[in-house]
Amino acid sequence: MRVIAGKWKRRLLEFPPDKSFRPTQDRAKEALFSRIHPLLAGAKVLDLCCGSGSLGIEALSRGASSCVFVDLDIRYASKNLTTLDALSQATLVRQSITVFLTTCVQKEASIVFLDPPWWVLHEGNRLPNPLFDHTLKLVEQFDILSEQGILVCEHPSSLRLNAHYTPTHSNRYGQTTITIFSRKDLL
Repeated sequence: MRVIAGKWKRRLLEFPPDKSFRPTQDRAKEALFSRIHPLLAGAKVLDLCCGSGSLGIEALSRGASSCVFVDLDIRYASKNLTTLDALSQATLVRQSITVFLTTCVQKEASIVFLDPPWWVLHEGNRLPNPLFDHTLKLVEQFDILSEQGILVCEHPSSLRLNAHYTPTHSNRYGQTTITIFSRKDLL
């Protein structure tokens, strides 16, 4: 996994060797950032369920002014930000996204990335993670998007997301779909 473009172009990022993290494919990340490029300069970014920090780091590399990285496990995001000497632009929050969003003092995020684990195990069955819809509701309820802000969700292609925001763009990459929501049609 690497940074695609910007000041850290081609720099490698660390992520766990096991399958606990599902990094965004380079092809999907490149297409996403080509689409949102006009919104990146000076953006205040929020990377929920940040994992390795790949999406937030890509945004910083391409001109975002700051990024808050939120996850229960921030070890790899912290390592990657340290390696890139990017800690001055980052805030690392080791917390569940539910707790973070209900206590969030940061409002007016320009770009919010949401990429939680896709599945949960329940009685031996793999079920869609209810965190997607729950988090979408919290983002809307606590109104953390700026007027021109976007919410970017990476989710299984089989999952339909429910949001009051306007879906402005959706692209499928095999089993992965990236859907962009906004208050209005920006892209």
